[in-house]
Amino acid sequence: MTRNPVRIDIAEEIDRLDERLDELAATAAEADEESVEHEEAVMEATRIEGQFLPGLRWASDEFADATVRVGGLTTGERGRVLDRVQAAQRQQVGFDPGDGAPEGLATPFWCAAGLEDAPFLDGHDFEAKVWAVRDLPPQFTAWLEHRIDDLTTLDHDAGNSFAERVEAKQRRSGRDSSTPEQS
Repeated sequence: MTRNPVRIDIAEEIDRLDERLDELAATAAEADEESVEHEEAVMEATRIEGQFLPGLRWASDEFADATVRVGGLTTGERGRVLDRVQAAQRQQVGFDPGDGAPEGLATPFWCAAGLEDAPFLDGHDFEAKVWAVRDLPPQFTAWLEHRIDDLTTLDHDAGNSFAERVEAKQRRSGRDSSTPEQS
């Protein structure tokens, strides 16, 4: 059983990402082109526009009124996925374990573990979900893996982040983090 499962309406998700692109465009337009903020906005927009939206539009065209139910992975599910990836690595011809996992090998396993329901599933056991995910376009699985990862990741907004602590220390010591230091 996954953590924090959610049902996502594909059409609503397309609208949400279109709105996010508008926000990112505003951020990029207002930020200095050399700033980290500008670079992050452009990188996120590129991923949304190049991977997520094409995959979601495919799903919308393929499955009318499509929804998917996904959730974050528990420690046990994460362990099962890691074990399966290692087993798949051992089956790869010419695979050198020292080189790390072949690119993309883990994606079907991660997606299958976090996927609870979708119109393209023929069964709900892990193996059936892995095979179903393998047949999906890479742009859709990129979005699916991203959403599962978001649900797996614990909320980082609790407490002060390291960056906030550094900024507070700089303010207390009289150094403003927004201006370059004078030498």
